[in-house]
Amino acid sequence: MFALHSSTPSENCPIGLSIRPVLSDVYATAEKAVDDALAHFTIQQTLDEMLARSNRNKPELLTNFAKTIQVSPQ
Repeated sequence: MFALHSSTPSENCPIGLSIRPVLSDVYATAEKAVDDALAHFTIQQTLDEMLARSNRNKPELLTNFAKTIQVSPQ
């Protein structure tokens, strides 16, 4: 989710020497927090919420969309 430097930091720099392992630990903690938060949501819940908001804000969009995806009988 988070990227480290694209080039290797200088080991002759007090920051460059330790930045990768320190940031790796910070990023791992942040990624776990994001994973834990996302675990409380499903794709279905997200879709339902998007459709509900669209219906509140612009119901004609859903009506038009429904017309375009209707399958004709074979």
